[in-house]
Amino acid sequence: MTEDAKATGTVAARLAVQVISFAYALNDNAPPAHLVIDTRVHFATVDADERLAALTALNPEVRGAVMVMPGMPELVDGILAMVCAFGLGRQGVPVRVAIGGVDGRHTSAAIAVGVARLLQAEGASVTVVHRDMKRLDGAE
Repeated sequence: MTEDAKATGTVAARLAVQVISFAYALNDNAPPAHLVIDTRVHFATVDADERLAALTALNPEVRGAVMVMPGMPELVDGILAMVCAFGLGRQGVPVRVAIGGVDGRHTSAAIAVGVARLLQAEGASVTVVHRDMKRLDGAE
């Protein structure tokens, strides 16, 4: 996390946030949100690795592979900053963030988990919803 993102801790501690991951492939509509992030074009998927493709972002290996993608730390920091800006704009109103990917199982879901964990570490009250994640038998 960058220094700018760390400075958001005071604001984050007062926030209630819902982070939603979703799949554009299953439903082209993003859920209602204050901030919608579309990862389909700018970020790769883990599908090239068959072992990871069979899993979901509930698996730490998938999350790890996603979070080291070029540009990912900057994206996560940017989402954190925007969430805090929304929190400053109208205090007391929960902030809803929707993060969409192709299938909603890897990139978008990993970002949702990563953002949620960082916000929780700063004291925010966070819920995560994986709207379209379809778990395979035996997948984590």
